Amino acid sequence: MKYLILLVLLIGCKPDPKEARKELNELGVKFTENGLINSVLRGDKVAVKLFIDSGFNLNTSRSDGVTPLCAAADQKQLEILKMLVNASADPNLKCSRSGYVTSPLLISIQPNNEDVFDFLIESGAKFNGKSKYGMSELSVAVANNSVSIVKYILKNNSDLTKQEVSDAIFQASNDDVIELLRNFKK
Repeated sequence: MKYLILLVLLIGCKPDPKEARKELNELGVKFTENGLINSVLRGDKVAVKLFIDSGFNLNTSRSDGVTPLCAAADQKQLEILKMLVNASADPNLKCSRSGYVTSPLLISIQPNNEDVFDFLIESGAKFNGKSKYGMSELSVAVANNSVSIVKYILKNNSDLTKQEVSDAIFQASNDDVIELLRNFKK
């Protein structure tokens, strides 16, 4: 009997997709890819939750190629990023940004964004991006003087080559980053 009551309670707690769509409409948010991504960019957790509750495809993109996770990583929206990933958004889904293909992980490598980077790594994001100028995650982290991210990449990216690390030394300006790169052993 206990299990039956628990089952009834759990079924009753499931969000109603139609109700979520109705609430989005009442908020003036269009039920489209643009509506979702614009909600992410604004940091509108209520609207993002309603998209999730509605069953909207979280692995979608706007016509310009921007995905919800890339938008959240770019805007340093950790809570929204967690909501999306926990609701099945793919942390390795590529996106387009200003006409070039990138990833949420690569986008997250920016000053004061280590928590977003860490969460994406914990969520299974893989090293696989290149910036607009062909820079790897390591090159972007070095350019941003992100000591903790450089250290993580050197320790965990098995695809790194000695040449890539050597090249990164020449672009490094932070003494701690330079020291990490010089001490790298494959």
